[in-house]
Amino acid sequence: MFPHIRGVAATRCGKTTLFDWLMDVMPSQKKSVITVKRWPHQWIGLDVIGVPENYKAIRSSLEALQGERVRRTALMAKGIDSPIWNVAVDEWKAISRNVRAIVDRKTKQIIALSAKQIMGEMITLARETNIRIFALAQGRQVVTWGLEGESDLAECFCSIYMGKFAVEECESYRNKFPKDSEQYAKYQQVRDYLESLGNRAAWISCELGEFPAVVPDLSQWKRELPHQPSKTETSANTETTQATELATNQESEDSQELWELAKKRLLESWQSDEVTAREDTATSPPHEADKVGDEASEVLQDKDSSTASLLPEPERSKALARVMALLNKRGSSEVEQVSEAIALIPTHPDKALWLSLKILKLGVTATSRDVFGCGTGGKGFQKAKDWYGLLESTFGKIVE
Repeated sequence: MFPHIRGVAATRCGKTTLFDWLMDVMPSQKKSVITVKRWPHQWIGLDVIGVPENYKAIRSSLEALQGERVRRTALMAKGIDSPIWNVAVDEWKAISRNVRAIVDRKTKQIIALSAKQIMGEMITLARETNIRIFALAQGRQVVTWGLEGESDLAECFCSIYMGKFAVEECESYRNKFPKDSEQYAKYQQVRDYLESLGNRAAWISCELGEFPAVVPDLSQWKRELPHQPSKTETSANTETTQATELATNQESEDSQELWELAKKRLLESWQSDEVTAREDTATSPPHEADKVGDEASEVLQDKDSSTASLLPEPERSKALARVMALLNKRGSSEVEQVSEAIALIPTHPDKALWLSLKILKLGVTATSRDVFGCGTGGKGFQKAKDWYGLLESTFGKIVE
């Protein structure tokens, strides 16, 4: 339940390794890293943005993160929770120095916020939207963090001081007590012990209080990665795909062409190895739309959600897959409208879903049962009803 977390440590003190581990052990449904550099053993298996020193990509990622925060704030106002997203920002000093505000030369208006401005808003507003920032830097001063004049923002963090900074924090805490007091003597012992730990010494300052700590031995730690298909498995999947395609060619040409286009839109953001590994499922007949949705959601929920969504992942991906399957069963009627819905998937997925429901003239009960997979009663149905209402309030009535 901690808020944002910041690590303060000298170079080569092990803060990146510690925060890499924290990203693994602190619960979240999505994990991203924004940094300008990395070693091969760091952030393995995570979505890393900005290497090497790609400040354009970092700006885009920060702006997308800000947009996601705004989207989640709107959902929060409707009582819809968003999944936890842990975002690590390493080498903050370099990022804040190079990602500055862009000002229009003629109007002198700011047309793009700086990294400091975006992060300031994220620190203040993102916590309740379940976006947790992990920030790493080499100094405790507010200038380092771009918080000059706004030092109260530092209170939004749980701060972890490491190495010499941990010893200094302990000394500062010790000095709050009289030198002849029992507390002073106690924290003098703690200070000496922390100094003996070297880089594994830590001091935690958070809303619960001040605590000495020890960094765990992470020399043997490695992130458990999901199974990656071997070349043999990939080849077998390709053969299965070809066989499946031959079987489905018996369907009408117009209908099949729309279905294939829909799948292409849904899968186009996948990396090539992920596409190959899942091809046998993605080309399944329309009645296996739930399988397609499950596979789609596994990948899409790990991608950067720079496109604002009214519905959370993976529910949105599954709903799109199911509704496209229903459209495919319908055949070649209303081809133009179906093509329009398919074309909207990469850039406006929520509108694509809304238009598809409108074409099918599906009411809230049928949508909950056949598209959202929430059934027709209980809490699941209420959740589907809220999503349905959200689509209607944004784009218009689905069923007149």
